[in-house]
Amino acid sequence: KRALARATNTGYSVVYGPGGETLKAIPLYRPGFEVVAVPLLSDLSLYDVVGDAPSWIILLLGCFFIIRSRRFIATS
Repeated sequence: KRALARATNTGYSVVYGPGGETLKAIPLYRPGFEVVAVPLLSDLSLYDVVGDAPSWIILLLGCFFIIRSRRFIATS
């Protein structure tokens, strides 16, 4: 639900709206520019709320289980 602006030197330059619709586009290998009013949303995404916390939790749990399994193997 965010707008996306993609600008390239020789590729397909395009601006997509929050619903996925194409707002403006410049075809392949055509020089040019477009002035587009890009709608900005004030809603928070899931990543804005939780950030990198799930990745860090999974990483720490993985390290914990690796260390725990090595201790188990060493004591067996």
